[in-house]
Amino acid sequence: MEDALTLIAHPLRKGNVRVVKDVGGLPAVYGSANSLKLVWMNLLLNALDAIHARAGEGEIHIEALTVIAARSFASR
Repeated sequence: MEDALTLIAHPLRKGNVRVVKDVGGLPAVYGSANSLKLVWMNLLLNALDAIHARAGEGEIHIEALTVIAARSFASR
């Protein structure tokens, strides 16, 4: 996420858009770093486009949390 924010920092500043992050201490995510960066860039650029279409300036809020899913196994 940080790499994506760095790459689009100029359009964010130029568009008067502030990014507010609340991601805490998230665990590592396994996957392709480049693919994940592209996902973040697309999400951020879509948010930037939506802000410009409505108000022209604003904030993008990024929040994340860890969810621990319990597995249940049916006994046979």
